[in-house]
Amino acid sequence: MLAIGELQVSESGELDAAWLSAKLQTSVKSARMCDMDKLGGLSGEFFKIDVTTENGDRVALALKIHAREKLSTSVKLGLAREAMFYKELAPCLDGCVPKCCYSYGNMTTGEKAVLMELLEDHVPAGVFFGPGNPNNWNVNLARLTESA
Repeated sequence: MLAIGELQVSESGELDAAWLSAKLQTSVKSARMCDMDKLGGLSGEFFKIDVTTENGDRVALALKIHAREKLSTSVKLGLAREAMFYKELAPCLDGCVPKCCYSYGNMTTGEKAVLMELLEDHVPAGVFFGPGNPNNWNVNLARLTESA
């Protein structure tokens, strides 16, 4: 089981529907964690959360957590600040960043979790830093930036 703050994910990758319903302010039938190919950075792990609401709508969320094997690095670099950004500052930016329904950061332990909307039709900003950026290794940058 993965547990970070209030967030709990079962061994099978399920999120608690009642907990997520409260965070999304809509009735959730199910929510399952999936891997995300080539999205994410060097400081954490990304997962796609497939959510089905009680009325059958599908919602895609992104879950970003600390790199579990690198907690000491997370503490040293203060990487939990990202969760604090989404909790405290992002709501004031009115649409400039993905909407966040849950964030937790602990500067002492290095743990962080950010559960936010997944912007599937958008180009990740990192691609504009060129092929030298480690996030862009083995990525077809021309294809990703065609519509940008």
